[in-house]
Amino acid sequence: MKTMSYSEFEEAYTPLQNVISDGEGFNGCLYGTRDDDYAHVLQQPLTQVWTWILTTDSKPYVIAGRYFYNAGGYILTAKPHGNEAIVKL
Repeated sequence: MKTMSYSEFEEAYTPLQNVISDGEGFNGCLYGTRDDDYAHVLQQPLTQVWTWILTTDSKPYVIAGRYFYNAGGYILTAKPHGNEAIVKL
């Protein structure tokens, strides 16, 4: 698991603003897990999708790819995630 600040994550992967609704989290880049937000996420390349996972330790984790279990939302990035699996922000 890799640990980085959100600003380092922004620099490394360039999160994209939510163009469907008001993406409230992660500086307006968070997509929801339902309705139009989720439909948009489904259309994106998996190499540019990150899943924000809800955890019991209240630490933000993002996992490369699209998952539904414990998903708090999705972040789409301009740069693909390559071999990264889990990033603790």
